[in-house]
Amino acid sequence: MNEEITIIIPSHNRHHILNRAIEYFTKLNFLVVIVDSTKKPLNIQLPNNIKYIHLPGSFFSNKIYYGLEVTTTSFSCLCADDDFLSESGLNAGKEFLQKKMDFVSVQGNYIHFNPANPIELYSALYKKMNHYNNDSELPEARVMNAFEIPHIFALHRTSVLKSAVNISLDIPYLSVVEKTIALVTMCYGKHKVLPVFWS
Repeated sequence: MNEEITIIIPSHNRHHILNRAIEYFTKLNFLVVIVDSTKKPLNIQLPNNIKYIHLPGSFFSNKIYYGLEVTTTSFSCLCADDDFLSESGLNAGKEFLQKKMDFVSVQGNYIHFNPANPIELYSALYKKMNHYNNDSELPEARVMNAFEIPHIFALHRTSVLKSAVNISLDIPYLSVVEKTIALVTMCYGKHKVLPVFWS
């Protein structure tokens, strides 16, 4: 088990999606924390690498923060309940962050598909991410570039991500939480998109 990375999956009213995520993440070598705000808890047997926390009615940021509170690993990555992170991508991100202490987050490239049209080929998502780096030495320059790509699903240093999410506690608007995470993390350090498959 890779005990340096925790994947946090916030969810709400999507147990059918969570079942699929659990099936996938069971096969990966990471710790996973699912924080579910659905009224009724998920009632299934979970593998050893997955922890389930039921917080009915909680805001998105509060769920993430609670997941980070129980996280003891150096690195954390948020994952939507309908996404699938790449084990090799996360390991490449971890190795990068271990070598580059001035970077606080890292991610790779994404593809997406339409389940309603299974014969449609996978296509690139977030095309702006190719060759994107937010690595200025000036925090204000990094903050100004923070909205170029979605930082929220990057691999972060856990302490930095926790500081960013703490600022957005009790905010009910997902878009505000996403922007807060990008802005605050870029005050702490740099971000890089690696040429690897991420999700």
